[in-house]
Amino acid sequence: SGGCRVSLKPLQAAESQDAETTNRALSLAAQVDDRGFFHLTAVPPGSYVLSATLAGFAPAKFFPVRVFENRESLVQEALVLRSPLTLEVRVHPPSDLERRPWQVEVFDLGDTPGAMEKAGQGKVGEDGTWHLAGLSPGRFIVKVSDGSGSPWGFKEEDFSGGSAQVDFDIDPVEIRGTLRLGGEPIAGTLYFGGKVGVPSFRFTSDAKGHFEGFIAKEKTWRVDVEAPDALVR
Repeated sequence: SGGCRVSLKPLQAAESQDAETTNRALSLAAQVDDRGFFHLTAVPPGSYVLSATLAGFAPAKFFPVRVFENRESLVQEALVLRSPLTLEVRVHPPSDLERRPWQVEVFDLGDTPGAMEKAGQGKVGEDGTWHLAGLSPGRFIVKVSDGSGSPWGFKEEDFSGGSAQVDFDIDPVEIRGTLRLGGEPIAGTLYFGGKVGVPSFRFTSDAKGHFEGFIAKEKTWRVDVEAPDALVR
């Protein structure tokens, strides 16, 4: 074991700072013996996440661990510590429409709903690649945005195996159109992908209803329209 420790934390998303403080107060920890065994006492009834940590390895987790009053709970499955993963993100082409490097954000979806945390961010290099080291196996969201921060690509991946690689092949499509209401052109805002979608592309039509720009790829897009002057939403 050589310095390996285990910790037990409540299996619930921290909905507030007070909840996070309560989680830390309830957390229990123990040292692993030379045979790889451990024992935790005085654990309140509930559901927990069991984590094992050792320097140089990615944390191993097991959940849910269910603890019942006046009963002993056994974890039958061994926690296996593995080397941390290095994520490689490859984006083609390596720059956006304004010749700026793409921006990458990685989010760890965590153990419970609502527990998503940002794991890292950066810009791709001239070869279109970006790396993030030290990841634990798990589920992640990888998002690619242009130099202005507008998202162009979005993937949810499970990095439970030995490799962690995500490829984005971005092929911008130019579009032009006219926004009309009852046959008459109107000025407004169009969101290809939906106003709160990911990705979402925003266009503004002029007084003649004309708009143009680029979207990520050819497919069927949901379009939300807002035109306050025409009472359209």
